[in-house]
Amino acid sequence: MLFKENKLSLFSRGLIYTGLLYIGASATINIFQQTVVSPDFFPVVLSGFILFLTAKIQVLVKGPLFSFGSRAMTTRTANIYRSGYWLMGLGICLTFSGIL
Repeated sequence: MLFKENKLSLFSRGLIYTGLLYIGASATINIFQQTVVSPDFFPVVLSGFILFLTAKIQVLVKGPLFSFGSRAMTTRTANIYRSGYWLMGLGICLTFSGIL
């Protein structure tokens, strides 16, 4: 059974999801209006892409030519892959939303 002492309350989850929805919506609106609010965060996107590319190249060297997801990756490579996606998403939201 999983530990439940670190589980967020319903109110906390709702607050976090509302904030993420607001950031995502404002970023989407600014992308379609072609407005770059904070270009200072674009290196975050690039660093995430570098991590993503590093993980994908390691899979290509060892295994199949085409692979989707992290199933064919080792634990370390899968963590690099997920971190890359997380940084790309965070960087896009921060670049276009203007929250910070």
